[in-house]
Amino acid sequence: MPVNVCVLRAPGTNCDEESAYAFELAGAQTERVHVRQLLECPGKWLTEARRVLYVSEVHHRRCETACLECLLSFDTQTAYARFGFTRREALRQMDAAMEDR
Repeated sequence: MPVNVCVLRAPGTNCDEESAYAFELAGAQTERVHVRQLLECPGKWLTEARRVLYVSEVHHRRCETACLECLLSFDTQTAYARFGFTRREALRQMDAAMEDR
């Protein structure tokens, strides 16, 4: 199952095409989204991101970072672990942002 990547684009930045291309070379499916779209409907994006990160209660208790069931392919798990992504903290932050809305 390919990883889905949202590549944000904004005025003054010109690396979105290169970023999307790099992710596609790694096997991801990309969607380039203007930051304005994200700002216009943040609830939609937060809800979708949360859906991707939260697979099930059993998975939530077992998976701290990112695994084959939620975000990353086997090949990218090791590389991504260097950045310290904490899936549970991301979910907590998203829930807090959605409650504030």
